[in-house]
Amino acid sequence: MGIRFRRRIKLAPGLHLNISGSGLSLSAGPRGASVTFGGRRGTHMNAGIPGSGLYTRGRIDTPNRSPRADYATSNGDNDTVSMPVKISVEDDGAVIFRDQDDRILDDALVRRVKQVAKDDVVGLMESACKQINGHIEALETIHHATPSPSMRAAHELRPYEEPEPSKPTLPKYGILDRFFSSRRARLTQQIAEAEATYNDNVRNWNRRRQEHESRELARKAVFEKKVLTDVAAMEIVLEESLMDIIWPRETIVSAEIRDSGRLVMI
Repeated sequence: MGIRFRRRIKLAPGLHLNISGSGLSLSAGPRGASVTFGGRRGTHMNAGIPGSGLYTRGRIDTPNRSPRADYATSNGDNDTVSMPVKISVEDDGAVIFRDQDDRILDDALVRRVKQVAKDDVVGLMESACKQINGHIEALETIHHATPSPSMRAAHELRPYEEPEPSKPTLPKYGILDRFFSSRRARLTQQIAEAEATYNDNVRNWNRRRQEHESRELARKAVFEKKVLTDVAAMEIVLEESLMDIIWPRETIVSAEIRDSGRLVMI
């Protein structure tokens, strides 16, 4: 009989790229790689993990090559056309070749794309793979970095990032405003409305700032105090700690904390 834990966590994936002697393969992960062929600036390869800051770009055609890609037209003559091609990696690891309008290429064009840039694409991707796979390999030894149970966790309060509303530049009374009461009344009304709007914006900003600070203080209490005795707080800390890990693909983790926190089952 299997064990079913109470808590299930879905962890977002990263991108895992594999290089082998037979060519480039991309396995499991979100869309994170693209190749653009043709165009005035030549053919380039882009690879990255969304949200990670890891990104690489390099030119994969030779400088003396014509900027027109070597794709034969369908009429069978010797003319060539320049054709932008995007290579995307689906969540299940499938590699999809699309044109600039996001239409999937036929098999003949896919084979031609692989022939044109195979070696250069592989060479460029190897450097990205070393960095990406390094994160994946780190999962094998993640337990080595587990902090000591005696170490007290500390939660740093995050500052409120929304800037305070700026004071408006109010119009000034001119000579005509001083002589004509109707002009002076309109300008007075404009100034009053601008000041009222500014005051409302400041009040709302202060309310949002106070709500943020209250949430941060509550989180600090969870991470530094309640986690020592409250099982619900322990589950929150465990979940957020697991979500901070860079995972190679979407991962479902089931966990349960028992015996008042003395036993954690994952």
